[in-house]
Amino acid sequence: HADWFLLAGDLSALPAISVNLSKLPQNSVGYAVIEVPSAADIQSLEHPDNVNVQWEINPSPNHDGNFLASKINALTWLDGKPSVWAACEFNSMRNLRKLFQQKHEIEKDNLYLSSYWKMGQSEEEHKTAKRIDNEQNHSVKQS
Repeated sequence: HADWFLLAGDLSALPAISVNLSKLPQNSVGYAVIEVPSAADIQSLEHPDNVNVQWEINPSPNHDGNFLASKINALTWLDGKPSVWAACEFNSMRNLRKLFQQKHEIEKDNLYLSSYWKMGQSEEEHKTAKRIDNEQNHSVKQS
């Protein structure tokens, strides 16, 4: 139950974003913010007319993960309750989580946030980082 939608992610999330956009009702309102390394990665995506798809080119991603969060922070926040779906690099995910929970106070039921990879780490190292982050995030919320 939401008044508007925000979908966000990097190139690794593009297949999921594409499917999610195509399944939104035609009267949906909101944004899709997609971080890609080059203009060659921009594609035509099926989406409702009132969902603004923004392609953000970042040819040199770095370990701080601030790029995607800065683009989302610059959006005009729409009235009402948003439903947020985001998937991206681990550090970017952590920055988005902070933005969505602290600045925008997105309700847990309206927030899906995942990291698909972690810069400079193997898949196993990423899984370990996700597990530790999840444990720390839950312990902070409970205390």
